[in-house]
Amino acid sequence: MAECGYWIENPYKGTCSATRVYNNEGTAIGWKCKETGSSLPSDYNGNFSDCQELYEFWEEVMNVQKVCDSNAYDNGCIPKYEGYDTAYQASHPDASDTDVSNAMYGCAGFKQSNILAGKAIVLADGAIIFPYSGSYARLVAVDVNGFKGPNKWGHDLHVFKPKGNLYEDSKYYPGGTCEIVEKGGKTASNLLYGN
Repeated sequence: MAECGYWIENPYKGTCSATRVYNNEGTAIGWKCKETGSSLPSDYNGNFSDCQELYEFWEEVMNVQKVCDSNAYDNGCIPKYEGYDTAYQASHPDASDTDVSNAMYGCAGFKQSNILAGKAIVLADGAIIFPYSGSYARLVAVDVNGFKGPNKWGHDLHVFKPKGNLYEDSKYYPGGTCEIVEKGGKTASNLLYGN
């Protein structure tokens, strides 16, 4: 059983009001208790201790054509996708750099430069899987038809996140806070469930 997922039922619920802690780049780095200011356990939001092993397991058992451990774009594993930042700029042409930064706060792992420089797995059928922020499988993006296009968020490229409970295998669910939908696209949840 791989420990890699957000909690469906948070075992710490009710201990205090939690608030996210971010670094200067807007990447979430932990949790703290709003009332006391004290740090909360590293697994407050979920257990991610086996994410690297899960990603490596995928490489072993999936019908993999190519793996890029870094620089996925330069190494030919992914086309040039928009990132959270560049997609936001495209849909808000008058946005300042500060506006863009504020809009993507907490979602810096899907910034275009991080996607292009990150990891990716290309499957034999052409599908592409890449993790958020080059890390291992906390959130994953899946381009169902790979290089064929249109290679746009909410069209053929979608975000999935693992969720589970204590002592259960995680399952992947569509969407998440950092889901990107480019013009004319739909959320993964809407495509799968019509909601």
